[in-house]
Amino acid sequence: MKRMLLIFPILFFFMPPCPGEPKLASVAVPACASPVSPVSPNIPVVAGGAKTEALDAGFDLPVQQWPGKRFYILPKQKILQHFGYELYRTPELGQSAEKIDPDVETSQRHARCDKFGNSTIVVLKIKPVGNEFLVTFSHDKTGVLLYAKTRRGAIEGIALAHDIDKAKERWLGKTVYSARRFIDVYDTVLGKLSTKKTGIGDSLKVIDITWGQTPLPPKPLWLVVCTPKNEKGFIPVCVSRANVLLDKITSGRPWDDDVLEQNPKVLYAWESVIWEAINNHSIASGMTGAQVRMSWGPPQAITDENIAGAAGQRWRYENGQILHFVHDSLVSPEGR
Repeated sequence: MKRMLLIFPILFFFMPPCPGEPKLASVAVPACASPVSPVSPNIPVVAGGAKTEALDAGFDLPVQQWPGKRFYILPKQKILQHFGYELYRTPELGQSAEKIDPDVETSQRHARCDKFGNSTIVVLKIKPVGNEFLVTFSHDKTGVLLYAKTRRGAIEGIALAHDIDKAKERWLGKTVYSARRFIDVYDTVLGKLSTKKTGIGDSLKVIDITWGQTPLPPKPLWLVVCTPKNEKGFIPVCVSRANVLLDKITSGRPWDDDVLEQNPKVLYAWESVIWEAINNHSIASGMTGAQVRMSWGPPQAITDENIAGAAGQRWRYENGQILHFVHDSLVSPEGR
């Protein structure tokens, strides 16, 4: 049975794959529902349409380039500290025949959190192992050699040490905007993570930048922010694509889908109905790719396709939701 795609002069809002309590609504399509000029959904712009900086410039650091680089061992949530880190004292990792040293190792041979957490290690060498790598580190404080094997191109619990300096230089004391429309709040006593909703155009003052706790959230740096109502929270970000899972690497700058550095309501001349949908994590027929991305975030995959004889795209999200675009206009969602 052939699928028929019809474009009506009505906006139909669909449930999102992201957090929040969006409302379903339908409203007449405004005459200016599109931006003043087409904008790629992952390219930051300033007045006049100039890129703020060249995309992908200096953000990538594949494992092959790790030797000589210093990494920070991230703090771990209290309830998980007894598991330690997947860093080992021998290149055999957890299969070593050596006697366990309880002063520095857990019963599973993992490096102990109280001995190695919140410290730095430098990469001495790497060795290919199939599609992955065995990495040899030296612990800066003790000189102990530690070993780890990548999984999907990354090692859990460590981050490029210099990234925090880059983040402070870029954001500390500055105003940012949450692309996710919420900020995280972490209860250090209960070890629980919650969220506070923010508007897409709400200014957030960056008052501190710290290393995040592993394993939640997975992005290693926390931009500690203060809202206009003096509520505090944080936005987890990546500054570089060092130690990022290969299948989680996106185009553009590593933080583009989390942090906006300019007020999007100033950058984009979109009608209020579009901003309302974006704030509610909703999408609607007729939306551009940039608008959908700002509302739902980046898709897991984009493929070109022919829709009713017209060139189009098929966007697939991690929850199974499929979206179809023709000439950068959303024409239909496809059920899970």
